[in-house]
This record gives sequence, C-alpha cells and structure tokens, in this order.
Amino acid sequence: MGDRTDVETRARGIRLLVLDMDGVLTDGRVYFGTDGGEMRAFSYLDIMGISRLKKSGVQVAVVSGEVNSIIDRFAEKMRIEKTYQGCKEKGQAIDDLARHYELDPAAMCFMGDDVNDIPAFVKAGLAVGVPNGHEAIRPYVHFVTESPGGHGAVRETCELIMAARDGGGRS
Repeated sequence: MGDRTDVETRARGIRLLVLDMDGVLTDGRVYFGTDGGEMRAFSYLDIMGISRLKKSGVQVAVVSGEVNSIIDRFAEKMRIEKTYQGCKEKGQAIDDLARHYELDPAAMCFMGDDVNDIPAFVKAGLAVGVPNGHEAIRPYVHFVTESPGGHGAVRETCELIMAARDGGGRS
C-alpha cells in the first residue's frame, strides 16, 4: 500500500470512480427470498458520497461480475451512465471506460474487494480496497478504507478524492 502522500497525490487526478458492486457498494451478502428473488442492502452514506462526488465533477461507473437488475436500479437511482454486468475481465472494463471517457487510466480510481478485481487495480491510477476484502488484494491496492464495504467505504473514498482535488469535501 502507498503512503498517505502518495494516495493523496493519486487521488488529486481522479476524474472517474469505478466501483465493484458486491463487497464494495454492498457488504457482499446476498439475501435469497422464497420467491427466488435476491436482495442487497446499500448504505446511504455511500449514496450521499457518490452524489457529492458527482456534483464535484467526477464521473462514477459500476463494474460487476454479476448480472442483476439490482445493479440497473442502483445505476438509475444514482444516474450512473456506465455499468458493466457479468464482467469477467475487469481490467478490460478499465480500458473500455478510458476510451469512453477519453481518460488515461491514471485518472481512474477502482474500488474492489476480491481477486477478480486485481486486473483493474493494476490499471487504475488509484486502487482502493475494503478491510473486509480478500487478503490477496492487499499488495495491489494503494489504500484500504477504514469502513467496510457496504458500510461507508465508498463515502470514505469519495471524500478522499474530493479533499485531494480541491482541499475540501470531507465531512
């Protein structure tokens, strides 16, 4: 992991936050209903963080290995333009997003929690993990949030980016 100065320097240039869904935006648990439906919980801390980050001019995208209408509903609520579902090559998603937004991957922050996120961590300018993520990701991330996935980790990352970009934003 990088030191705090390195993390803040990397965060200063971020123009796109790319989020894994399960384990980052949620706590990684899936609730299966007797009707066959699935449920996941989201934190309003994270929702507010994303809203504030977007207002500050940073785009947000979601990249998930799962295919689920919950991702669509979340993206619609948050007005997130780009989502990747069923994405088994998250490093390729970073490349695609770089082309779409005409950004160098160094201007992207990727937030993940498991080994399938490593190719995206390697390409992103700022790689962020969560403390409840798999230990194998630790060598690939620049920063690990204090808050666990699904419980304010995204908000923490949003505030880190905003503070680095304009000297404010933490609350």
